[in-house]
Amino acid sequence: MSFKKFLETQESIYAQFRDVSVIEKEGLVPKIPKQQGGYLIAFRHPNSITDVVGEFSHMVSRIVPSIAYDSKNAHTTVSDFQVQDNFLPNVNTLEKLAEVIHATKPSTKEVLIVYNEWLLNQNAGIVAGKPNKPFYDVAVQIVENAQQNGISLQLPRLGHITTNRFLENRPAKEIQKLITFFRTEKSLGDSKPESIDVGHFIFTSKGFEYTIHERFNL
Repeated sequence: MSFKKFLETQESIYAQFRDVSVIEKEGLVPKIPKQQGGYLIAFRHPNSITDVVGEFSHMVSRIVPSIAYDSKNAHTTVSDFQVQDNFLPNVNTLEKLAEVIHATKPSTKEVLIVYNEWLLNQNAGIVAGKPNKPFYDVAVQIVENAQQNGISLQLPRLGHITTNRFLENRPAKEIQKLITFFRTEKSLGDSKPESIDVGHFIFTSKGFEYTIHERFNL
């Protein structure tokens, strides 16, 4: 997949989020697994970004019941791996994924993601990110190096940050305040990621927890 195709796919997905007609008709219809997890390689943002995301996320949770992604868990996914129900992490697999990043040695100082929209659908809220080509180039390097080491990773589809996962069905008449909040909140701005983190996540109705195995500072 080319960077152009990545941008086209990303914009198509964001366009679906921008169209709130389904939410305004049917309300929130979230899908929360009993327990789901997997390995995760992700960009970590500076505190100036994650603190704002965390504050926004908790404000959303005061409007409707939802899982808040605090400053610790806010991230932009490069790739996930072996996502499944009833997931249990394996240290050997985490070490192999860390070795992929060690071997890749990405030059990421030029990576920039512009976050200028807060969007939502029936299941979740996100900050829509528009990354530059170095973001995509780093992801390609990681995926290709993983493949050479017998690990099948997928390229990212978006440059977003998840803010919330909604927990309860809510009719349309009860969520207008939520829609307005997403539409009117001030833009997050530009982010230059500070690290690439290798770890695993666990996702349940009680929350989302991203546990870092190894951090690669940029």
